[in-house]
Amino acid sequence: ALKPCIIECQGRKIAFLGATRWANPDSEHKWGTGVEKIGKMKKLIGELKSSGCIVIPYFHWGYEYVRIPAPKERGIAKACIDAGADIVIGGHPHIFQGYEVYKGKYIYYSLGNTVFQSELFNNGMAMIIDDPRLFNSFFVSITIDENGILHPEPKFYQLSDTGVRMLTEEEAASQKKELEEVSDILRLPYGEYWKKYYHQAVTSCKHHIYMRKNFQKIGERSFRDKLKIMLAFNSQDLRNRLAHLVPWLFE
Repeated sequence: ALKPCIIECQGRKIAFLGATRWANPDSEHKWGTGVEKIGKMKKLIGELKSSGCIVIPYFHWGYEYVRIPAPKERGIAKACIDAGADIVIGGHPHIFQGYEVYKGKYIYYSLGNTVFQSELFNNGMAMIIDDPRLFNSFFVSITIDENGILHPEPKFYQLSDTGVRMLTEEEAASQKKELEEVSDILRLPYGEYWKKYYHQAVTSCKHHIYMRKNFQKIGERSFRDKLKIMLAFNSQDLRNRLAHLVPWLFE
């Protein structure tokens, strides 16, 4: 499932790795989605770099509808760059999140939606309805120079149920400003970032509780299913839930 997609172009090899926290590989052939086991990811990234590849891990991770990425995702991304990755890109929160530069390399934590119909949000799957953040995002255009250095540039667009429209420079100004403002939070001293992250974690937990009740319908499931869902919690989930219990600490 973690086998890379390698593209050869103009004398360069570019390796894409896809991984997710939530995985469903076939038990016999290991098809499906790769698990974000950082030990395996680091080993594979190192091997690809040694073979001369430009390496781009792409993660399905993070918490939905919040702008600030979690400490856990930041740790995974930086570990990938330490192992040799040239840029790290993520998705899953359904809105764009901030980016940061680590050791001269870029990390884009969430690119938001590209193709996603509004009725999926309006049918009870999410707490939010017609939130403009769902329909404005960006992709990353990457230029690779003669030294193999990657130079990314966000390109902003607006999503509808029938297509994607690129925004003009003037139209994209407010989106660029918001991207930079949230990215500035990742440049703060860690304690200040930590407080801002856990302040929004309260909102994230409310959404998870809503999803458990209305989408997963956890109250109607067997004890075994409930146990499986609860055991899927990781340390970041637990810290978020603790923040939800004492929100006044992060005001």
